[in-house]
Amino acid sequence: MITIFYDQQCILCRRYKQALDFIDHTAFNWLDANDDESIKVIDRTKEELLSEIHILLEDSTVLSGSEAMSFILSKMPGASRFSWLMEKDSTKKAIETFHSTSEKLRRRLIKSCPSCKNKSSST
Repeated sequence: MITIFYDQQCILCRRYKQALDFIDHTAFNWLDANDDESIKVIDRTKEELLSEIHILLEDSTVLSGSEAMSFILSKMPGASRFSWLMEKDSTKKAIETFHSTSEKLRRRLIKSCPSCKNKSSST
């Protein structure tokens, strides 16, 4: 099973998890990057795991950022029909842009949200 490390304290991360679970709730194992036990599963620090999305494949390969996003998208039901599209440079660029924009928004939310600030300052 594919393990996705995400920030349980981040509303965007929780919504992303919720959306993927809605599509297929059995496809992924989710681990909160804030949990010290999660860090023992992967060779990354908590700061690295919280900096962007990371996934751990069954063969112990770790994918991060837009590469992880592309892999997740390729595993979605019905995505096989569009696998040729996933290999196009323009699609890869679109996924990188989506990931980069989402990451900037997530960081901005953490900085401006009083609740998030308090939680992130404790980690």
